[in-house]
Amino acid sequence: MKYKKIALVHYWLVNWRGGELVLRDAARALKDYDVYIYTHVIDEKLKSHFPKNVKFKTTFINHLPFAKKFYQLYILLMPLALKALNLDDYELIITFESGPAKGIKTKYNNRHISYVHSPMRYIWDMHDEYIQSSSLLEKIYLKIITPILRAWDIKTSKYPKKIICNSNFVKKRIKKYWNRNAEVVYPGIDIVNTQKYHSENFYLFIGELNHYKKADLVFDAFKQSGRRLKIIGKGPFYNQFSNSYTDNIDILGRVSDEKKWQLIKSCKALIFPSKEDFGLVPIEAMIFGKPVIAFNSGGAKETVINGKTGYLFNEQNVSSLNEKINVFEKNYLDFDSNEIIKHGHSFSSKEFQKNFFSIITKQLL
Repeated sequence: MKYKKIALVHYWLVNWRGGELVLRDAARALKDYDVYIYTHVIDEKLKSHFPKNVKFKTTFINHLPFAKKFYQLYILLMPLALKALNLDDYELIITFESGPAKGIKTKYNNRHISYVHSPMRYIWDMHDEYIQSSSLLEKIYLKIITPILRAWDIKTSKYPKKIICNSNFVKKRIKKYWNRNAEVVYPGIDIVNTQKYHSENFYLFIGELNHYKKADLVFDAFKQSGRRLKIIGKGPFYNQFSNSYTDNIDILGRVSDEKKWQLIKSCKALIFPSKEDFGLVPIEAMIFGKPVIAFNSGGAKETVINGKTGYLFNEQNVSSLNEKINVFEKNYLDFDSNEIIKHGHSFSSKEFQKNFFSIITKQLL
C-alpha cells in the first residue's frame, strides 16, 4: 500500500542542525510520495536542502511580529497553532519532536507517528541548567511556562500511535517522562570520500560556544594543558575566548563545510564534551578515521566505542578531560583508523532512511 500524501510536522525550521538533517532524510526516504512539511516558523533559504517532492506550509506563528528571530517567545501559542492545522487529506502524519510538534488533533492519532529527538529538555531533566544559564527575564519566563508545557507535553505524548526516537538514551527519557515505549532509529550523515588521512598535532572542537555544549570546559582544559586546539563555532563565549589570548588555541568561528571537513581530516582527535541526545559530530569525525574523546553520557555512549573508536571521560571537568587526553596520547598509535571508518559508516543517511521507512510501512500497512 502506498500513501499519496504525507505530512511531516517539524517544530521550527530556522537553523540547519541535526534535527533538520533528520527531517531532510525522512523526506528523502519518502521520495515517491507527495510530502508536505508543516512548521511554526521557516527560513526560506533552508527549503533548498530538501528534495523536489517536498512542499512547505506554516502555522500562523510564522506571520507574527519578529517570529523568525524570537519564535520561542510564542511557545505558549504553538499548541493552539498545532490544533488549528487541518490535516484531513493526509493518510500519514509524522511529527518531529523536541519542541512543540506532536500536539495535533486527537482525531489523527491512528495515523500519527512521532520521531522524537528529545522530550523538551528545558522543561524536564535540563530545566535547572537552562535556568542557571538564563538572564533574569528568561528565568521568569521559564518559570511561568514550564508547568503549563509539562502538562501539555504529558497529555500530547499519548497522541501518536507509534514513537520512534534517535537513541536509547532518549528512549529511556521517553519512558521516564511520558511512560511510552519507543523504537530507536539512529540518525545518519551523508558518507563523503573518507579514505585515511594524515593527522596533524592538534585537537578539534565543533559546536556552539555556550555552556550547554561545554565549550568553556574544552577551552579551559587546553589552556591548562598547552596542547593545540582548534575551535569551530560561535556563540556567547566567542568574544571571551578570543580576548583570552593563548597561542595554542585557535578560535575559528563559523567555517564553510569544505573548511570543516578539511580540519576534521587533519585533526588528531575530536573533543565532544557535552551530553547530547544523539550527536552527529562524532560520526563526522569517525567517518574519516578520527578518534573521539567524548563525555561518557547521552548518545556518545552509543556511538563511541571506548578504547576502539575513541575514549569516554566520566566527569565534565578539566581534570577528567585532560586525564583522558593523557591516556589517549600514550595509546594513540593503537587506534585502527580503518576500524573507526567502518564504524562511522554504520551511521549513514542511507541506513537511517532504510530503517525509518521500514518501521513506517510496518505500522501502517
